[in-house]
Amino acid sequence: AVNFVPRFAPWAWLGEGGTGEGGQPKMAKSAATSAAAALAAARTSGARPQLKPGEAAELVFALLNPLDSEVEVSLDPSICNTEGEKGAAVCEPGTSMSELLAEQNVEVLTKPFSTTLVKFNDLADVHDSFSSEDAARLDALKAKDDKDVIPDRKMHKTLVRLRFRARAAGDAAAGIGPWVFYAKLSLAFKDTSSKDHKVTNVLRFGSEASKIVASPPGVLKERAEAANLASKALADDDGGAPGER
Repeated sequence: AVNFVPRFAPWAWLGEGGTGEGGQPKMAKSAATSAAAALAAARTSGARPQLKPGEAAELVFALLNPLDSEVEVSLDPSICNTEGEKGAAVCEPGTSMSELLAEQNVEVLTKPFSTTLVKFNDLADVHDSFSSEDAARLDALKAKDDKDVIPDRKMHKTLVRLRFRARAAGDAAAGIGPWVFYAKLSLAFKDTSSKDHKVTNVLRFGSEASKIVASPPGVLKERAEAANLASKALADDDGGAPGER
């Protein structure tokens, strides 16, 4: 059901103070071998690197198109910024989504952007596998790219850089904890029957997996109704609306 969503393959993140992870070539391994290696590394390496309050950093990842057609991509990584005008609508209190989005602890510096992912090519690592028409299309997209956000492309693979800064709150010595931010991803594409599709997702980017489980919408509704009843009861006891005397 989600085979149309581009694959996000993390490469590395790096803070301005030199803190970071990734960025080294890796040999292809099975999922089981990779999981075992990651678990062993976590047990022996101690604390994961963290950003200091106010420290700027960047995340670099590859965006891979799985479809045999072009995909129009719009990514807004600033939806939960607390500085400026962003965040209020998406992070509206009292919703299931707001309980997840509240964990964001950085301000994303990269502005919303849009681009096109060229169609999937299973021979992306073979230089002669692209037709002259497809190669010209790729060159045209490269010419339009903001190199700070999209440093490079290789067929259906697009390299993306997102910049962010840790919020000022936190322990200067211990760091802010695992960094995390959310982004809105909008996709537009045609399927094999030339039918148009538009999809919007909310994505989580973080140095560690989320430990937060959002309350189901029904539970939130019950909480809101209970709060309203309590407020009305308080108003009746006081002879007026809460706060009125």
